[in-house]
Amino acid sequence: MTTKKNNISVGYITRRNLRWVLIWPNIGEEVNPGISYYIRIGIFCFTTGILYSSVLMHLILSLRNQWEISLSEDIAIVISLSGIYYITFTFIYKRPCLVKLLEDLSDFENFGKPPNIEKEERWLSMLSNAAFMYSVFATAVYTVVKYLRKPECERINKEKNLNENCGFIISLWIPFNIQHPITYQIVFLYVLLASQLFVKPALLISSCAFEFTRHIILRIKHLNALIQSCFEVENYNNCKAKLRYCVQYHADILNLAEKLDASFSNTMFAHLTMTSIICASLEKQFIEDDRLCAGLHMLAWIANLFLPCVAGQLLFNASESISHAVWVSKWYQTDVRLRKDIQFLLLRSQKNLYISAGPFGILSYPLFVSVLKMSYSVLCLLTS
Repeated sequence: MTTKKNNISVGYITRRNLRWVLIWPNIGEEVNPGISYYIRIGIFCFTTGILYSSVLMHLILSLRNQWEISLSEDIAIVISLSGIYYITFTFIYKRPCLVKLLEDLSDFENFGKPPNIEKEERWLSMLSNAAFMYSVFATAVYTVVKYLRKPECERINKEKNLNENCGFIISLWIPFNIQHPITYQIVFLYVLLASQLFVKPALLISSCAFEFTRHIILRIKHLNALIQSCFEVENYNNCKAKLRYCVQYHADILNLAEKLDASFSNTMFAHLTMTSIICASLEKQFIEDDRLCAGLHMLAWIANLFLPCVAGQLLFNASESISHAVWVSKWYQTDVRLRKDIQFLLLRSQKNLYISAGPFGILSYPLFVSVLKMSYSVLCLLTS
């Protein structure tokens, strides 16, 4: 099967990081990915599915057999992994929309490159790498802490006549004996690799939403500068041409914002549906069991929520700045014949740009606070 090459240039580091966790096609094959992309998704599902099934079975058996162990961590992990699956598969489903958005964001032929785009790309690449490395670091710390607690876990097994698999990052049900050192090491390595693969997508997807929103905001800032400069020329035809150029640029930005919303609306709905429950479960684990591990895990989910909410708020604020740019320009000095076009631009600029999250509304600071409040309410319900 031949693949159609594309000209996507923005977000290279983010796309590379998504590819490393097996949910993005090869760089350069995003428009029409080959069979290797679907094989990669299959590997992701198979590798993480075994881990998810083992954790879920451990929770079910613990509840059925009423084992004398704390289940707050199991519940938090199962809900968290379910949320990651939900977000990841929604993102994969909307990938074609995101590719179209990336193609448009990479097209600078009509309106040129916004100022400082290279600097912004470097900063956004650092953010994507930071999200990737935090997930590596947090998973590594979690693994080390659990392995160091292996002797204590084995002691509890003897005292309570349990058969817990000790030393792993999460509690697992394993249908065979792993007491042999080689068997244990193989399973330990698998759990470590599968955990690293499992925990990254949600944070990377949030970083992705933030990054591509910033690219649209750069264009809005570029448009604002053009609007303020187009009325500084005295020649009617030149002023009309510049104003028409600004109107076309604004229409292009509106189109980009619609594609951004179409690409991330369902994913953010999935995100917000699960995040309050996940945070509440992790807060319960933080109170009852392991503050270090639960704290690292909870911090990642708060960042997952915060990044897209910041992106949505910044986009909303930037869209309101367009009408302000018109008002502070020297529109009053221009020819009367152009003022109808100015009114048209003002009218269109009243349409606020946003990223929706289904019935939750739009991504914004108030929504971020609301989800945190909801997580506290769920925590009170769980601890009552």
